Amino acid sequence: MSESHYNYYNEIIKPQLNLLKERDIPVKLRKKIVKQIEHEMKNISDAFITKIEHFKLSTTEKKIVFLLKQNFVSKEIADILNVSIDTINTHRKNIRKKLMLTNKNKNLVMFIKSMENDL
Repeated sequence: MSESHYNYYNEIIKPQLNLLKERDIPVKLRKKIVKQIEHEMKNISDAFITKIEHFKLSTTEKKIVFLLKQNFVSKEIADILNVSIDTINTHRKNIRKKLMLTNKNKNLVMFIKSMENDL
């Protein structure tokens, strides 16, 4: 495992796995989280991790990017991270700023996915 994968695992994936152990999450959402984590672990690239690191996102922002990339909606992300939807929306706004995504018509999720496709 490369250093970037190791760091990504420790910052993003491991906390999600721990969350599954510690919190009472509805079964349907729990299954979706597990499925997405498995998919992400198989498909994450060093280049994508490096690209995300370039933007100096906070750990929480990286978690949100990871979840958005896997098609989780704000309400699900709020449930997973145990915060309000308003908090998620604030993080999304900050992520947009850090990614220099100033065009409000540009979809954040599509932009994140395109970052990986551009590699």
